[in-house]
Parts: sequence; structure tokens; C-alpha cells
Amino acid sequence: MIIHNEKEVRSIVKKAIVEASKREGGGAEFGSFGGVKVDLGLNRSKKKGQEKTDIDPTDVDVSLLDSKTSPERIIYLAKETGLPPDFIYGIESKESNHKPGVMAWNTHHYRRHSGDKSFYPNKKSVYGSEARRMYKEAAAKNLSAAIKAGAWGLYQVLGSWSLPRYGNDPQKWMSKWKSDPAGHAADAFIDWAREYQKSVNWIDLVNKGNAEDTIGSSHPYARATKFYYGALKTSYYTHVIEKARQWNNSVSKSTTVTSSGDVTKSNTKGGKDSWKGRLGTETRRGINFHKILDNKNNYRAGIKKKHTDPTVEFWKELREEYGIKNVVALTGDATGKIAANNAEKAGLNVFRNFINENNMGGRANFNKAKEMLKSGNTLVYCTHGADRTGAYIGRYYIEELGYDFQKALSDTKKYGGHKPDKPGANYKSARDFLQFGPGGAITEQSDFDFGAFGGVGFSSTGSTSKSSSTATNFSSDKVDRGVLNVKPGSVALIGDSQVGNGLGKWIKNRFSVGNERVCMLVGGHAGTVVNQSNFSSSVKDAELVILTLGGHPSNKKSNCMSILNKIYELAPNASIVWIGGPPAFEPKSSNSMVSKKESSDKYWLAKRDSRCERNEKVIRPVVKAHTKQPTYFINPCKDLTVDNYKPSSGDGIHVPSGHGNFLSKYLGGSTPMIS
Repeated sequence: MIIHNEKEVRSIVKKAIVEASKREGGGAEFGSFGGVKVDLGLNRSKKKGQEKTDIDPTDVDVSLLDSKTSPERIIYLAKETGLPPDFIYGIESKESNHKPGVMAWNTHHYRRHSGDKSFYPNKKSVYGSEARRMYKEAAAKNLSAAIKAGAWGLYQVLGSWSLPRYGNDPQKWMSKWKSDPAGHAADAFIDWAREYQKSVNWIDLVNKGNAEDTIGSSHPYARATKFYYGALKTSYYTHVIEKARQWNNSVSKSTTVTSSGDVTKSNTKGGKDSWKGRLGTETRRGINFHKILDNKNNYRAGIKKKHTDPTVEFWKELREEYGIKNVVALTGDATGKIAANNAEKAGLNVFRNFINENNMGGRANFNKAKEMLKSGNTLVYCTHGADRTGAYIGRYYIEELGYDFQKALSDTKKYGGHKPDKPGANYKSARDFLQFGPGGAITEQSDFDFGAFGGVGFSSTGSTSKSSSTATNFSSDKVDRGVLNVKPGSVALIGDSQVGNGLGKWIKNRFSVGNERVCMLVGGHAGTVVNQSNFSSSVKDAELVILTLGGHPSNKKSNCMSILNKIYELAPNASIVWIGGPPAFEPKSSNSMVSKKESSDKYWLAKRDSRCERNEKVIRPVVKAHTKQPTYFINPCKDLTVDNYKPSSGDGIHVPSGHGNFLSKYLGGSTPMIS
């Protein structure tokens, strides 16, 4: 193992950095949180006179600072926050051009923190020499407020967020900034990322994609910059993504980091003979070597000829370094077979389970792999460690650790798996394998064929749902198939304008709903649909009532409760399936409810967020509280996600025909009845 000295590391990075990059200041206000102290800055020796207590943060000696990035710091921040290192590199490049001593200053924040409303009332954010001048002027009046109003260093975190870390003592704050501005920035960034994740799942959003995805406003990296910068700005997110790609094309391919934080280089050309120091550092490409989150010393990986030479010695090293004893081989290409053979020669127990993304194999083989994982010390690999490995590990999480599908899918995407251009055609595809499990029984004692019904009635623990005639809490995405076995003519379809579009057409076809059982409201909300002239006749004595409501912003909890109570009054023996508002998408035709313009309050991504939030915060709690009859809630946002729901036509609000098929996993196929 060769340790890079600073000169070597800087040389590597120099190839990837465009020296001149105009810094644009961030616009987000950061709160006050605690955090873990790190010291990954420069820590150069102090200059004479630096110990004075009246330090001016704008007088930092630039000779102490480095204008280029530090791979050690980037990789360490990635390990501490869970963010991809390429994204952190892109943020650092855009915010500061990798210069720890830069600053911007916000007069509107100073006015707020100081209470001095007369301080440059027509100014907002300023940069460069003007920022330093105005800071000094403000600091003479109110030092703490002046620090809070500044955006400081590598990541431009506001002082209002970082000052509390130093007990709100401006002298302590400035001492750290003066002696170690890079470390100061790292402290603030780690704390902010960890705390912000709690409120908006920011880290999860970043990890839904990777830099190689098509650049655009829907790119997960782009959407994440909206939270960091304060707006979804094209020039900002384009810069971040392009810099992330530079990182991937240079630094990350020749540097790795050990658990102690040392930056290392592979001990052989191309790094093919050893995975020392690579655990958790290589993502979304060959290697992709990570620990499985079950505390059983299990691992997942990709073995690709370009990146790995799986020799006998290679497997012996993995056994000695990581305690790996068992191997589940999912790829049967030439490299995959060589890897399996050499693992066996190295004394490991190998299960050759060669599958592909559109034929993921059956229950018996998965159960065997699952038992190996449960025993511990097992490595699962395919070519990239993404789709097939992701499906196996995600399904293992669902059946053994109690993950729901969305959580398992989010974890899978972190490693590059299950992108929207790989949807698969049937339940044996990788994505459907993850969600529904393999065909065949969950256990040898069960004769429930999961694939035969498309997933309805299956719980995350592997048990099948039972039909219930008692009034209890049925608020679940897992619709009991028993309540769907109703005779034609007994299903009522109630809703807004979605009834006349893709969702309504799919439901009518699935349940053979006639016009006499359809009540549609054009505009308005759940509380007003009950006033439609044919509402009572549509619902009266129905056995199953399906609602397509929730997209309109006027849907309130009281409105939702009103319609559920009215249904109970008219059809007390009915079961209810409420399908919430589907997410908005980029409109291909005109519609007054959505816009393609990012500046509009009807911008389609903003509309998507508000509609999906309404499903979970307004409608689901009401459905959950309605215990008078079996009641279920389906949130389309879980399946019609920004990654896979990109209709080629439509107005941005109404689900186009063909996209209603996602309901098959909840309501069975589109045949008239479930057999």
C-alpha cells in the first residue's frame, strides 16, 4: 500500500479542476445545530501576531490557503455524511472554487439578526471586496450579527448556523476560521448535512441518482442543489453535475481511502489485484464493494473485468481482510464464472446462482442465498453490484429486516441499481423481483404463489393478508384481495377529473364499472362531490367504492372525512379503496394547473411535491382514522416517481392512458375478475 503525499494528490486533482470558476453565493438560511468535530483543514503554522484576540475573518492570509481541493477532505466528508464524494466536490467547486478563505455577505440577514432595519435597506447579497467592506462596517456595530450574515469558506455555510458550534462566542469562531478555515468549513458542512437530512431527506434525494444521469432539472443532484443554493438554478446545478463527472473521471479512479482516512493508491496497476481500502469508496461502477446493513458481516459487490481480476489470491485476501467465507455468484459471464471458480479454489463456499435482469430465478434459489446471508460472512456479487445484487439484497431487507419497498428501493439506487430505463417486462425483472419477490412460495410450507396475483395482499414480513369482515384499521397500501372479489355492477367509482382519464379508464376496465356507478366531479374537492346529482345512486349499496381524489389543493381533512362518512351512510357494507392524487409531470400540452417555468408557483416539480405531500399528510391520516369499514389508501407517488413517470404526452395533471397499470400491484390485473 502506497500513501500519497500531498504533492502527488494535488497533481491528480489538478487535471480535473478548471481554475477559473465564478463563484455564485448560496441563498439558503441554515439553522443552529450541533455536530461532530472534524479537523481536516490545512493546520499550517501560525504567523507572528496571529494570537491577537481581535481577529478579523476577512484578513485571513491567503498564503496559508490552498486554491485547490483536497481529496482527503472530500472522501472523508462523504463517509461522514453519506453523500457521494462527486456531489460534494461539485458543491465545493461551485460555492468557492475550492478556496477556503472566500466569503459572501447578506445584508438582509444582518438586518434581521441585528434588528438594524436601516442598514443598507436596498441591498441583499454582496460578494468580493464589497462583501468584505460591508462586513467590516457591520462588525463595528454588531460583531455576532455580522458573522451570522456571512457565507463562509468552502461550502458557504452561513455564520448564523456555524456560530452556535462555538458557543456563540465570535472570538472562538474567528480563531477557528483564521487558523483552519478548511476544517471550519468541514465541521459546518457535516453538521448541516446530517441535520438537514432529518427534515427533507436531502441525502436520500442525492443518492437517488448519479452524475452520469442526463443533466436536467429532474436530475436528483439538480433537485438537491435547490435545497443547498435556495433555488433550482440551471447554471448552478449544471456546474455541480459537470464537476461531479470530472471527479469520477480522474480523482476517484486513482485514489481511495482507508477506514482511518488515509488516501491510498492500489498496489498494482489498475487496482485489479486488491480491494484493500476500497470498502465503501467505489459506487455505481465495477467493484461497488459495500457492507450489507444487517450486522452479520455480509457484503455486496460488482466484479467487472475492467476493474477486478478475481484471482485465487484475490479471494484469499478478502477472506483474510474481511472474514468472507461464503459467496453468492449471480453473474454467469466469463469473469463471473472465473470469479466463482477461483473463490472455490481459495476455500470459500460458493453458490452458483447465475441469473439475469429479466429472469431472476425462483423462490428456492433465493431462499438458499437468504440462508447464507442469515448465517453471515457472505458476499453477493454480479457484474456491477447494482441491479441483480440490488434486487437480492433489497428483497433480503424486506423479508428479514422489515423494510418496505420504497426504503429497499432507495437503498438499491444508492449503488446504481434499478434505473428507470431498466423497468423489466414482468415480475421476474429485477425491479419487480425486489418489490414482489421471486415466483413460488415464501416458505416450503406455503402454497401461496406471489407472482400469480401481482402482489396484492402481501405483507413485508412475507405473510398473506386475510379477508376481514370486522371494522378495524385497514389504512394500508396492501389491499386485501378478498375485498376485491365482488360481483359486476357492485363497484362504484367516485372522483375528480382523473375518473375520465387514465386512472378511471383502467379501473372501469378492471372492474367492469358501468356508467350508472360512476360519479365524477370536475373541479372542487372531496367534500363537494357528495353534492353531485348522481352521487347517492352511484354509491347506494355498493360492495366496493373506489375513490380517485386528492390532487386539488382544496382537499382538506374535513372534506375527506365528510365523503367517507357519507359513503358509510349509503353503503355500510362496502369496502373503500382511496387512490390519492397522482404526482404532476412536465406538461406536453397546455393546462392552467401546471407550468414548465421554474419561476412559476405552478411549476410542475413544485406541484408534484405539494400533491404528494397532501397524500401523506392530509388524506392518509383520515383514511387511517376511518374504522367503520375496511378502508385502504394508495399513494400513486410511491410508484409514479420522478425517475420512472415521464409521460410523452399529457397536460401534467391527468394520468395518461397506459400509466394506470401501476395499480395492478394493488388491485390485481386488468381482467374483469380475480380468479
